[in-house]
Amino acid sequence: MSILAVGAKISSNKTRRLVYAATIDSYLGAADPLRTPIFIDHHGHWHALVELHPSTRATFEPVRLPSSVEQLLPL
Repeated sequence: MSILAVGAKISSNKTRRLVYAATIDSYLGAADPLRTPIFIDHHGHWHALVELHPSTRATFEPVRLPSSVEQLLPL
């Protein structure tokens, strides 16, 4: 998940979605992984890669991501 924290830190346009991430288990386990909102962006919001109706919001709650990369690294 550190790539998400870096994306949030370096993004100059706060409305642009710079990075999407998904676990391999959720991708392989989804019946339609491209149209299922299993990808999380660097703001903590869920998305599908192919959104047939872009105005439709995912039913998943946003995730609060750590504010720095250092919080993600083991000590």
